[in-house]
Amino acid sequence: MLTSQRQQGASSSAHLPAVSSSAVRWVSQVTVELSYWHGNQRLKNLDQFEWHGDAVMAPALAHAQSKCDFYQIDASSTLELWAFRSLWRVAKVQDSTDQHWSFADSLDHGVSKLLVSHHPVWSSKHGRISAPDTWPGFTAIFRKLISVDASRSIDGEMKSHVGASLRVIEQSHESLAVAITDGGIRGLTITRVGENPRSPGCDLFMVTGTIGVAVSPYQAELGLGQLEAAVRGSVEVEVSLVEGITAKGLLDAGQRATSWALESL
Repeated sequence: MLTSQRQQGASSSAHLPAVSSSAVRWVSQVTVELSYWHGNQRLKNLDQFEWHGDAVMAPALAHAQSKCDFYQIDASSTLELWAFRSLWRVAKVQDSTDQHWSFADSLDHGVSKLLVSHHPVWSSKHGRISAPDTWPGFTAIFRKLISVDASRSIDGEMKSHVGASLRVIEQSHESLAVAITDGGIRGLTITRVGENPRSPGCDLFMVTGTIGVAVSPYQAELGLGQLEAAVRGSVEVEVSLVEGITAKGLLDAGQRATSWALESL
């Protein structure tokens, strides 16, 4: 059955470290999130609908329209209602006793949802939003530093021990302008930078990779620097390490931030 629930933040991963468990399979899941906006600021999350396919779209958008009718929100209103669609691949694990498959709360790398795409699909001002594959597309390149216990780091082999995870920044107005069209992180590279000068016994590693994004034609045209800021404000990259590889040590604010650069398709 279709489900509606209050929204909760969720992280997703598109590149996972190697894991030992073989009793894991991934299934598709679509979520549609509804929220109120005013002046490009999110005021309140409304409801979230989820199902394993786009059958969820019709009841979610019908619910959105009913809220607009009730509060008399139309295309001329300053108060807006937006709907965002996310496509996930969600982990299911098999019980070793009864062989039953159930959704995983977590895996040994801490990630149980893979983000495929995220974008607005409807608003009270614009109605149905055109598909992101018709928007101007870009490759978004990220760079992020991590600090790892030098005694446990494996120089040259870190890629198999690191997972890069995407997290949508839900409260950001940039989510109105940027779509994640391909959350599958490509070209993941982990390179040792050197010792962490702020934390003896720790090494710095640079994690880099790319995702696919597109820029909405419904928002004001942005320059390249503004586009990169919009991506930075709408999605974050989080790094997870398998057990036995310990992230530790200090990073300053500038080092902790994920940097982004865009290349036109």
